[in-house]
Amino acid sequence: MAKATGKDQRTAERRGLKAAVVYTPSVGVRKKERSHSAVTVNVSDGGVCLRTEMVLVPAQIVRLTLPVKGGHAASPTLAEVCWVRGEAGGYQIGFRFLL
Repeated sequence: MAKATGKDQRTAERRGLKAAVVYTPSVGVRKKERSHSAVTVNVSDGGVCLRTEMVLVPAQIVRLTLPVKGGHAASPTLAEVCWVRGEAGGYQIGFRFLL
């Protein structure tokens, strides 16, 4: 993973999107995975930014279930946490799509 330099390292255009998503963080072998709700801030071809109540850590892998346009279906994918920012009432977390 690239080291954060404070510069914006995005290569794909971000599009504002506010939609409910479900994510399941990876956990240790002895713990049960649990799903959580979040809201998208923006999305691009390479990743997504979510507003969450739960903190995650960089390099953590999560399973995301993103809504498909029209709201009648959802698409699962894997993503890696790239960065985390605390904010009032939760966190903004940037993810890079792996699939």
